[in-house]
Amino acid sequence: MRNLHLVSSLHQRLEDCVGAEHLAVNFDDGTVYCATERAVTAFQPATGEVVCSLDLSSVEDQREDARILGIHHLAEDQSLCIAITLGDILLWNLHSLQVECVGSVESGLTAMGWSPASEIICVTTGADTCILMTREFDPITELSLQPNTSGEAEFVQVGWGKKETQFHGSVGKQAAQVQPTEVKPVQDWDDRRPRISWRADGLFFAVSSIHRLTGARQVCVWTREGVHHSTSENVDGIEQALAWRPNGSLIATSQRKPNKHDIAFFEKNGLRHGEFTLPFSVNQVKVCEVSWNSNSSILAVWCEDLDSKHNTYIQLWTTGNYHWYLKQSLHFVGGEDRVGAVMWDVEQEYRLHIVMRSGAYHRYTWAWDTDTSTGRMSEDQAIVAVIDGASVLMTPTRHMVVPPPMSAYQLKLPKAVNHVVFAPPPRSNDVAVVMVDHSVAIYSFEGKPAGDGVQIEAAGGKGFQNCCQFPTLRGIVSITNLPDEHAYPLSLSHFKWVADDVIIFCAVVMETRPHSRLYRAKILPDTICVESSCRVESEVFGIAVDPETMCVAVQLEDGALLKYSVDDNLLLPWETANGQEVSFPVPCTQMAVCSIGNEMAVLGLTQRYRFYVNNVEVASNCTSMAVHDEFLLLTTLQHTVRCISRHTRVNALPSLSDGKAHPFDESIRRVERGSQIVVAVGEDTKLVLQMPRGNLETVHPRALVLTAVRKHLD
Repeated sequence: MRNLHLVSSLHQRLEDCVGAEHLAVNFDDGTVYCATERAVTAFQPATGEVVCSLDLSSVEDQREDARILGIHHLAEDQSLCIAITLGDILLWNLHSLQVECVGSVESGLTAMGWSPASEIICVTTGADTCILMTREFDPITELSLQPNTSGEAEFVQVGWGKKETQFHGSVGKQAAQVQPTEVKPVQDWDDRRPRISWRADGLFFAVSSIHRLTGARQVCVWTREGVHHSTSENVDGIEQALAWRPNGSLIATSQRKPNKHDIAFFEKNGLRHGEFTLPFSVNQVKVCEVSWNSNSSILAVWCEDLDSKHNTYIQLWTTGNYHWYLKQSLHFVGGEDRVGAVMWDVEQEYRLHIVMRSGAYHRYTWAWDTDTSTGRMSEDQAIVAVIDGASVLMTPTRHMVVPPPMSAYQLKLPKAVNHVVFAPPPRSNDVAVVMVDHSVAIYSFEGKPAGDGVQIEAAGGKGFQNCCQFPTLRGIVSITNLPDEHAYPLSLSHFKWVADDVIIFCAVVMETRPHSRLYRAKILPDTICVESSCRVESEVFGIAVDPETMCVAVQLEDGALLKYSVDDNLLLPWETANGQEVSFPVPCTQMAVCSIGNEMAVLGLTQRYRFYVNNVEVASNCTSMAVHDEFLLLTTLQHTVRCISRHTRVNALPSLSDGKAHPFDESIRRVERGSQIVVAVGEDTKLVLQMPRGNLETVHPRALVLTAVRKHLD
């Protein structure tokens, strides 16, 4: 039940990259390489400084009509491999800046794909063949893109359960005759070029190409030795996009059906294995490319309008409990600002690189976090909000626990949702939903029946008694008085509702060096008006608010901590009770603020399971955290829940999480492997956990139960 939160972004615009169509990244030093039809430019994304460039007109023996087909960075050789449409493969040494032609194909090249470890290069030619070479460009084998056999994974029919012997009911025996699937030629907008995608272990690769007889696309799978493994079954409407999931389970492509547009999945043996439907009409968009992040948890889908507007969409999809959720949407308005290339970062699995035809470069980094209502009192419903495209799935866990992908009710919005923000107490159930165009829908609980924008599901309706209250839409408003420089997608982030009528958020400003600007906006009946802003010398990485004291902590990209005064619009260093400035040793993707031992403290959790309170490392095995009104709650890699009293002094916290606990210690509870905290219900003993497969469990840790009993006895 987690959402993707944007933690950092970076934006540049370079004249040398106008018309960019290809992208590569040096993951050692962060250098980005953009390629247009005739040139390659290398630059540093933080400063926009051009490191080096190459123009094909300066390369010997390159004709005027030569065009760049693809680029790939070779880390070990510190060189860039450049494929040319006329058939040459160039190697550009990034130290000496010398260019060498390491191979040439007479029929020309149509696609290039390196294996994940850069051990083998696969190129397809104009003669409908595929050539495999080593990293030294020694040929391994050449094979046809149209194999005559079904491959070594061909199914063997031994006669058991044959279709002819089965009972077919009212349709009669004619159903026993297997009807061949009719496939139509590809759409006119298809570029008809092959697509190559490798499995993460480099043992197999898939190629999507046009069949010479049918004119339709088919997907063939080969081993790294060039042995034909399988050919996909005939499926009508398959399009050009292709991406093999790194964990090896599925091959993703797109399929246009008569009534919908799907992302379809194939297994390694060529059989279909599921799909999900895109939120577009049948002939609205074309799917240019699809791409998996390195840990297989997110599928990026790059779409473009088929009409003359050329609007571009990049959508991030995740899956859980056999349901696909649209978690983030980026909408680039048409004209010259069209996407040229999209690429996931290999080292940081939630970082996405985007280069535009206009020469703009965008880099977004996300992290997982749970959006819950902020109150810790009994009036708070402990609502959990899950983003799914233009819907927000809402479940008040104080009253009911509904297993996803179901929910108590849904908020239906006119556009895709990117952020969900809950109000501070005493109206902590109210929610603001930020959509893809930065318009904000505000819902409040006023005791009225569910409005048109609320769809009741497991909470009642359809003749059943309602189990909880439902919100009412107060209105959809725009954010006004913002500078024009924040016009790109996801330019605003880190939304926090810090007072009854005040929201704060951040935006990145690209000048000599990137920094952030923190905006304070007032919620009015018909708008959200920016009243003031303050400059942050570095990029904001996270913001957390304590719902009890409304103390605001701001984390910078280097882990430094600041305290923000909402009334004075002022940022000051975060200090402990004795006046010592504190910061996280490393940036933390999850944050919280609460009082610990009569002292305000900032909690942080990294993606590497390190849990900090101020600058003190409390645990190195923490997978999730939550703040209860009496305890800090942690789940660990040892599959336990630890309950740490908030009355403990900060300096004493590490000794409580050393793993040496008494077997009858009430502060530790065993849980199912991989469990993570969804929400700790305030003034209650409920702790809602989510399992890796997606289902929910509610437990009552002994420490919380004993505290509740003690309160009742007192």
